Amino acid sequence: MKFREILWRSNLIKYRTNWETQEHLSAGSEYYNTHMYGITSCQKISISPYSSRDQKSVKELILNGLKEFGFTYSAKFDSDLEDPSIYIKNGGMFYVLKDNEKIVGTVAIINRGNVGELKRMYVDKHYQGKGYGSLLFKNAIEFCKQKKYKKLEFETNKKFKKGHVFYKNKGCRIVREDERSYYMEKKLI
Repeated sequence: MKFREILWRSNLIKYRTNWETQEHLSAGSEYYNTHMYGITSCQKISISPYSSRDQKSVKELILNGLKEFGFTYSAKFDSDLEDPSIYIKNGGMFYVLKDNEKIVGTVAIINRGNVGELKRMYVDKHYQGKGYGSLLFKNAIEFCKQKKYKKLEFETNKKFKKGHVFYKNKGCRIVREDERSYYMEKKLI
């Protein structure tokens, strides 16, 4: 454990945290910092459940991420972006990562009985490599464990090479593949 000085509402305080597991940031928490993750300005980082006022920003973030890999909006694959609350209504979850009020990341879980299906795991390209994807993934895993899911499953396009490395480093393994995608899983029990 290390002590770090952080800026919280303009008051310097001591904040005890485990920098390895980053236990200080989970759904609903807030964190102000001047140096963490290579970000030098004071920021309010939060992870919270999706709300309807987030819809436009969530859709924009995800479509911009897809555009980087040559994908465009498809009603067949992206209709959930019109109303991400469908994840929550069906017993799953959808979290957003915000920097102040700007949405910079998302993660969702679809309830598949005793399995959670990971969906919409995105982090803005300017925030990648700073630990935010790990925080979102950790919150998704915690949600799945609370729901007592036996495993986490998901499909990822082969174009998302950084994502494959990320998921393998998080203990996920490829269970099958086709010409377009890898199908991965992580055992939870």
